Amino acid sequence: MNSLSFRMQKILPLTIIFVSFLNLQSQAQKIKYKDVYKLLELEQYEAALPDLTTFLAKNPDHGSATIYMGVVAIEFEKDCVKAKTYFDKALDIINQKELDKNKDYYGLWIRRNLRTGKYGVILDDVRRYIEERLKNCLN
Repeated sequence: MNSLSFRMQKILPLTIIFVSFLNLQSQAQKIKYKDVYKLLELEQYEAALPDLTTFLAKNPDHGSATIYMGVVAIEFEKDCVKAKTYFDKALDIINQKELDKNKDYYGLWIRRNLRTGKYGVILDDVRRYIEERLKNCLN
């Protein structure tokens, strides 16, 4: 009986260490969009593509990520058909509420509203950008 408690004293700390290690590994693999967005802002599409793909697989209705996946398809992969798929989806899921909520991720389109004097992202600007990128790519 004494040898059993001695084994438990050895195994228990090793088990705790192993479980803690697995927990850290799972947290390390969690992709945050703010980290991916930094790469996208710097136009480092090749470095951002794997994380962006993984992020979109888990968050398929993320507006900014969907737009940038279209941009990556045009700029890095030179695939207009794939870009059209992502841009069409982005046009369906993006609305003014989304833009106001996540305006930090729509930095390309932040401007001053001449009517109100406030800075923000306007839905028409984003839509116009997407339509222009598609038009230029497909022609």
